[in-house]
Amino acid sequence: VYRYITGDKKHLEGECRLAVNQREYIVADFNDGLPDGKWETYRYNVLYEKRNYKKGRLDGQVITYGADGKTVIAESTSSDGKKNGRYVTYYSNGQLSREQEFKEGKEHGYLRTYNQDGTLKWDCNYEDGKMQGQQVQMYESNLYGYFVKTSNYERGTLVGDYSEVYANGNVKDKGQYDKNGKKTGVWISKNMDGSL
Repeated sequence: VYRYITGDKKHLEGECRLAVNQREYIVADFNDGLPDGKWETYRYNVLYEKRNYKKGRLDGQVITYGADGKTVIAESTSSDGKKNGRYVTYYSNGQLSREQEFKEGKEHGYLRTYNQDGTLKWDCNYEDGKMQGQQVQMYESNLYGYFVKTSNYERGTLVGDYSEVYANGNVKDKGQYDKNGKKTGVWISKNMDGSL
């Protein structure tokens, strides 16, 4: 609940301007001290973020802008204070950086991240906030170069086939996890040249 700092410290009402610090301020609508309506954040007098509240809880679209106050760098939707639906972020060149689905504040659905050139970096899945199903992730390492990790999850537990493969196609690591998320059976680890 927001109150006036002076006088009888009554609850904020209507459109108010809140000073955050020397470079940032907020213009927002209030009803009985609760954010209710628009909420716009400005940095150096340039619009940084727009969101909407309903009775003190995030409700609707949240948009974050770049330094020009016009270029969208992130978008999401919330209802009753929780993320719901698609969440996306963009690189400064406008290329999609991340897209993810939420349900009632939890990751639910796909999570995909991209390199600046648009190539897919991660392709993962979630159910009720936990990893579920096949996950494919591309990593870059100073020691190993690029390699792709493929794994499987059941309700957040690593299970089944697991592999890491170098960019040249040679296996880096390969094996299996049991239903409790512990390594089982024979595991193989190789160098980039294919030697064991």
